[in-house]
Amino acid sequence: MNTVERIKTICKNRKIPISKLEKDCGFANGYISQLKKGHLPDDRLRIVSEYLDLSIYYLQFGIEKEPTEASSFIEQMRSIESLLSPEQQQLILDLANNCIRPK
Repeated sequence: MNTVERIKTICKNRKIPISKLEKDCGFANGYISQLKKGHLPDDRLRIVSEYLDLSIYYLQFGIEKEPTEASSFIEQMRSIESLLSPEQQQLILDLANNCIRPK
């Protein structure tokens, strides 16, 4: 799930029309739906996170807290693997594994 899909799901669960979120945040009508890559620019993501009272990290990755250790980093990366190509996924997992178990 990408950031825009997550925002839409949160709004649906909270019964907040996307048009209301857009208006209250000062965005053009239809702005959220027009984001083709599923990500908001940082300044707009901050505005939405404040409006929904959720962390930017949660809106981006669907996880409450940022990882603090390499092992939890791997778990969290698995939750966002759909955003990455298989090559990118393997590269990140290899790097993280090297941090946990240096050769």
